[in-house]
Amino acid sequence: MLSIHCLTTLEEFAGLRESWTDLFKTSEIKSAFLSWEWLFGWWQNFGEDADLLLVTAWRDGHLAGIAPCMFTQKNKWGFKLRLLSNIAYHDTDTAGFIISEGDDETLHALCQAIRKMSKDWQVFELVEAPAFQVEKIARKKCFSTHGYIRRVEYTSHLYIPIQTKWETYFESQSKNLRHSIKQKLSRISKEGKTLDFRRYIGHEVTQEHLEEIFALNEYGSFPETYQTQKQKDFHFQLLERMRTPGYMDISFLDLDGTPIAFRYGFNTHNRYEDWRLGFDSRYSDYSPGALLMFYTTRDNFQRGLKEIDLLRGLEDYKRRWKVEEKSYCHIYTLHRKDILTSLLFIWAPGIKSHIQNFFRGVIHANH
Repeated sequence: MLSIHCLTTLEEFAGLRESWTDLFKTSEIKSAFLSWEWLFGWWQNFGEDADLLLVTAWRDGHLAGIAPCMFTQKNKWGFKLRLLSNIAYHDTDTAGFIISEGDDETLHALCQAIRKMSKDWQVFELVEAPAFQVEKIARKKCFSTHGYIRRVEYTSHLYIPIQTKWETYFESQSKNLRHSIKQKLSRISKEGKTLDFRRYIGHEVTQEHLEEIFALNEYGSFPETYQTQKQKDFHFQLLERMRTPGYMDISFLDLDGTPIAFRYGFNTHNRYEDWRLGFDSRYSDYSPGALLMFYTTRDNFQRGLKEIDLLRGLEDYKRRWKVEEKSYCHIYTLHRKDILTSLLFIWAPGIKSHIQNFFRGVIHANH
């Protein structure tokens, strides 16, 4: 028998850690972004403008499911709307409901609970949820087509399934990629320089490694990423909380002892999630980002992981490798009778898309 409890305070969030961690081990969505450590850290540092809502399902006294949500106010074309979304919806790379694999009963109960409180929200927005879970929600018909309207936008995560030896995988890459990497390594060797790959996982990661990232990133493409003290505190807290489960995973590439590139990710469920990367632009001639991608990918194969998830974004540097795609969704659910919200979230985006396509066609014809 399932029972639903909604938690709304930081203290209740903190007290859920042990039960959350036990459930996370069996979660059908295997991502560090749904761990207690990541979501609690984000909420503690960036949740001041939102209201917490953890919808929890319990079976025989044991935590069976979590919908980690928050209420926010969203401005849309000058109108203020009450939004219920997944926690950290702008910052997370993976979202969804935390349930054990195959526990569709709990998934249905969580959706039913969100529907029952629909008077409190105008839009229920779920960002970066795996399509397989969104499709299960649709099949359960928790949000009937009579009372609600849905808009679904599909996107992809690129990933590398590890099903063979590294040598076999690398030889399957394009000739251009293999030649480019070998050429770069040969150049460094001919110049008499030393290239070192360093990787730290779990308890090996220290505060000094995060500070290395902060310093290196000042010369990267997005120097603002770690500038504020709040941003730094978030990562320091992640480090402290992730020590016990050992999720944090950081790699560096050094040239003659100087760090020139980093990759910052997570290691859970025998999977590597490649979250953030950066390199010192003063060394861009050496392609440090590409070389670190090579070393980290090779190391993941050699460690016997199951998968490398390259997360959000379809950048060219990812597509240069032999990758596969997983489907993810950005889904909006809103009340059918709410004409204004329907106009803003359903009709206006469609009209905007048609207008953009029209002008692209005009520009193309003129050229």
